[in-house]
Amino acid sequence: MPGLSVGIRRATINDVAELNHVRAMAIGSKVAREDLRTRIDAANVFTYLAEEDTPFGFVTVGTAEALVQSAEALDDATGEILEWYLRPEFWHLGFGAKLLVHGLSVLKRRMYERAIIWLPEKAGRAETITLRLGFEHHGAEKIVNDSAGSHSAHALIKDLSEYF
Repeated sequence: MPGLSVGIRRATINDVAELNHVRAMAIGSKVAREDLRTRIDAANVFTYLAEEDTPFGFVTVGTAEALVQSAEALDDATGEILEWYLRPEFWHLGFGAKLLVHGLSVLKRRMYERAIIWLPEKAGRAETITLRLGFEHHGAEKIVNDSAGSHSAHALIKDLSEYF
């Protein structure tokens, strides 16, 4: 259970193993996705982690990878929440929202005008948080094929123009 010493900081290459573990615990699978090493080393991609003694959640943001087919999201002004994970024992404590707000702040500081996030169909907690933070359903859907299988995801977009 979290204490008073929780912090958020930029992830480094030394955090990759812990963050891959957080991701596996959050999705309830030992199936590996792409190693976070490639994201941490990428230009225009930023990963921040929440930690107490060890990392328990993270958010990765950057240039949108999978833009929806609409005029307002087809330009360089759209940033993406690329990954957002929290270990289950930290759910319902506000840390997921804090990580997401931190990611949105990074996108805003990087001069993005809007943020997009793709959520799996069965991501009820994540959808509740994103809607509460001002994201709106976009209507776009995509099929995600990864090592965990194939699943559907839908897009939510947040206008960052008045975000601080």
